[in-house]
Amino acid sequence: MIRVRIAILLMLCVCISISASDFDSKMQKAIKLMDNGALEESLIVLDSLDNEYPNNYFIKYEIGFAYYLAKDYKKAINIYEKLISHPDATAQAYQMLGNLYDDIANPKKALKTYSKGLKKYPNSGSLYLEIGTTNWKLNNLEKAINAYENGINVDANFPSNYYRAAEYMLHYGDPVWAILYAETMVILAPNDKRTSRVSEIIDDAMNKLVKIMVEKDSLGHNQISLSIFSKSDDALTESAFSMLYQLGLVSVFTDSASIKIEDGLSLKNMAKMREQAVTACAGGEIRQLSIISYLKKIIDSGHWMAYNMWLLRFCRMAEAQKWFEENPGALDAFAEWFNVNPYDPTINPTLSKVSK
Repeated sequence: MIRVRIAILLMLCVCISISASDFDSKMQKAIKLMDNGALEESLIVLDSLDNEYPNNYFIKYEIGFAYYLAKDYKKAINIYEKLISHPDATAQAYQMLGNLYDDIANPKKALKTYSKGLKKYPNSGSLYLEIGTTNWKLNNLEKAINAYENGINVDANFPSNYYRAAEYMLHYGDPVWAILYAETMVILAPNDKRTSRVSEIIDDAMNKLVKIMVEKDSLGHNQISLSIFSKSDDALTESAFSMLYQLGLVSVFTDSASIKIEDGLSLKNMAKMREQAVTACAGGEIRQLSIISYLKKIIDSGHWMAYNMWLLRFCRMAEAQKWFEENPGALDAFAEWFNVNPYDPTINPTLSKVSK
């Protein structure tokens, strides 16, 4: 659920000449009480504020949120049903109302609410996220991934659609896109609690894409097999891009000095393979993506290995820790570079497979 921040409330206070210090103090008290589970006490403060400022959208939003937390869905729905018609209504009011309908097992009405919200806020990534997630629950998988990818197109800086699209692609689609979506999510939101799952998604996707055989053939060479996964509506273009990425992954094995095959899909091997894949895609003419350009920038900066250890540390903690111990200062150097070189996903073309 999305909480209206105090900073937004203060901006509204200035606009309508409310005493910012008094208003802010009471709102902070109400929200703190709510966060601590003292819902009845919070509602007393909010109701008092509502009596003082009866037309304030954000007070009513928080009252509805308090009833949601109290699981009094009927009252919460009643509040948000009225609130979406408020002149200051935000996309979050539609999101909350849809969530409430979903909570009372009415997903069709939830979807209708999110869609209604999109008519007013067509660039809301959060509403597309809810549409995708609700459809996934209903097993409408194609509608789910379309919603996530449309959300990426209209709100490229919203990380959750990348995350959900990555999960979808790992289970039902192309592992290459699972990697790219997951990677974009963690670059946009490096401190998100879901980064541990992102590590697992990339690791699982790599294991789907590449199978390293340690057996020897008649000539004494190591056997390597590559699994191809390409399930795209735009089959020609997307299969070609996915194939280029996958060929890049295995191209590293042509140079036996650059990788230890006997180590299998170790973090070092995966990093080297992914470096070749990114380089192949960055230099190819099939399709250029902003995330590929950014990853190539990391490679050129000399921080690629540190980035990969940081990215995949949750699924291979011991390996990552050992590398950082052997390369003191590498993580700090990457972090410093990362902080002054943010990724801008709005640079065209964007990541989404459905972007044109």
